[in-house]
Amino acid sequence: SSGINAEWPLRPGEYDVAKKRDILSRTKQARDSLRIDNVKLRKKCGLIGQEALLRDLEVRKDDTESLNTSIENLQTKHMELLMQVDGVRQKVDAAKVNAI
Repeated sequence: SSGINAEWPLRPGEYDVAKKRDILSRTKQARDSLRIDNVKLRKKCGLIGQEALLRDLEVRKDDTESLNTSIENLQTKHMELLMQVDGVRQKVDAAKVNAI
């Protein structure tokens, strides 16, 4: 519905002003509606469009993968060292038995 009332006479130029005021009002309502929709979309999308957070997430993911690889390598090395220690113990035990 238009904010322009055709029942009362308008002076020259007032019609254009009233028409533009009505258009401005509808444009502001549309803008406000778009702002609300934009806020809802930002909440729904999470990290999309958050470049700094996405980069940080990628760096942390890469760091985590690197650390997990290091853990696996260290666990393998630990197992190898335990096996070497066990071998040395067996040799020491065998040497004790032979020394008796």
